[in-house]
Amino acid sequence: MRYTLQPLRLTRSQRITGYFVVALASIMTLLQLANLCWPQAQLLSQLEFIVGQPLSQQPWRIITAHFIHLDWQHLVVNVVAFVAAWWIFAANYTSLRMACLLTFSALGAAVLSHFFAPAHSFVGFSALTHGMVGFATMQVLRGNSDIRMSIGALMLLAIVIKTVVELNAQQINWLGVEAAAHAHLGAMLAGLIFGALTPTLTRNVNNNKKAP
Repeated sequence: MRYTLQPLRLTRSQRITGYFVVALASIMTLLQLANLCWPQAQLLSQLEFIVGQPLSQQPWRIITAHFIHLDWQHLVVNVVAFVAAWWIFAANYTSLRMACLLTFSALGAAVLSHFFAPAHSFVGFSALTHGMVGFATMQVLRGNSDIRMSIGALMLLAIVIKTVVELNAQQINWLGVEAAAHAHLGAMLAGLIFGALTPTLTRNVNNNKKAP
């Protein structure tokens, strides 16, 4: 018997979320281009989150820090991870749900860094990807059985180990700079909380199918 690999079929809602993902990746790319073409604008220093500075003096940085990157390598790695995290867990997302999750994860990253991290600054989308994985894995623990969700459990284990190592090491260089461990942890915890409080979309679909 021959088996063929079936492509992932996205619903209309999931396709819209895909366009949202592309839009966010495009914003990151445009900001990187702007930073390259107009260095005098000093976008990095304008958009980065500064740990140690009061949150009330930099509210925009809670969001903008995640959309600017140190260089093209930093951008490409984070965009690939972001798209992969969405693609694997696409069944759990709508565009509104993702927007709320990313905002909540950004707040988690900022708050935990503000109160517990030593003074530094951070940029990059990786913290929000930690939040996405935390969210999706919590959805797994609440009853999803899709194979992609099983992969998510392994991703959570890997991301927890990575975060613990980052927090306990004196200094870990990632792409040539010190990893923002507290931002990663704060966003991941926010994602876990958001996942625990949010109904699972796949479970609702399954329940609808069983209804007479």
